[in-house]
Amino acid sequence: MRSARPPRPPEGVEEYVRAAGPRLLRFARSLTLHDADAEDLLQDTLVRLVVHWRRVERSEHPDRYVRRMMVNRFVSGRRLASARTVTSDALVEAAAPVTSAGDSAVEARLLADGMLAVLDPRSRAVLVLRYLEDQPDEVVADVVGISTGNVRVIAHRALARLRPLLVADEPVG
Repeated sequence: MRSARPPRPPEGVEEYVRAAGPRLLRFARSLTLHDADAEDLLQDTLVRLVVHWRRVERSEHPDRYVRRMMVNRFVSGRRLASARTVTSDALVEAAAPVTSAGDSAVEARLLADGMLAVLDPRSRAVLVLRYLEDQPDEVVADVVGISTGNVRVIAHRALARLRPLLVADEPVG
């Protein structure tokens, strides 16, 4: 018996994922702090992307729309059982892992030392978007689904929580 072939994604999805996949995977890695969790989060988001492609395509800022989908999945912590099935090999290949060659020293330290792990998912998303992705507060607010003022408050509190970890690791001398 032949297994059923999954349906092809809508036109334009594969091209979008080829272009945005590496950025989305790096973003997922920054949020989850674990490669396997990042891949799961990205795959869940790609499944939703295929389902909601027409909305994403019509959006004024498709990347922002997809990142918001990813942040919502991350913050909620839920995973759909149906998302465990690969929708298209081309989508998975298009979102191939990226190297950390472009990572800044701060990003590398925050990720390597696991400092972001002490933060709740929303605070982590705000810091990743604001500092590691270098997005303005208005974009962070839109992606996370909070007000611009809340972005500043959450970032301030998250940095206050991280500050003792950063200072404790500074070399003395």
